[in-house]
Amino acid sequence: MLAKKYRLPIQTAIGKRGRIIKDFYFLLNIFPNQLPYFRFGIVISKKVSAKATERNRIRRKLFSIIENNFLKKQKVLHQDFLIIVSPNIKKISNDEIPVNFERLLNKI
Repeated sequence: MLAKKYRLPIQTAIGKRGRIIKDFYFLLNIFPNQLPYFRFGIVISKKVSAKATERNRIRRKLFSIIENNFLKKQKVLHQDFLIIVSPNIKKISNDEIPVNFERLLNKI
């Protein structure tokens, strides 16, 4: 699981403007920050799944991918990332979610 210092408080990121990268399953907002490290926040609405356990499973899976791709490699510094998961993610299997998310992260 991603350490707390790398998690973005979502309330502070709502309403900010930044660079946007769109995918069919995800929307990625990138903002500058004044910290010496990056932060990630994930928003999954009830439109994705009515069950909180399903939404938390997706969130945990995405945070583990972030930890493997960014924390160990330290690719990006001084940026905040807000990931908004689209309801279209229901159309793919659980095995395809990491593949599509890693493809989105490689666009950065």
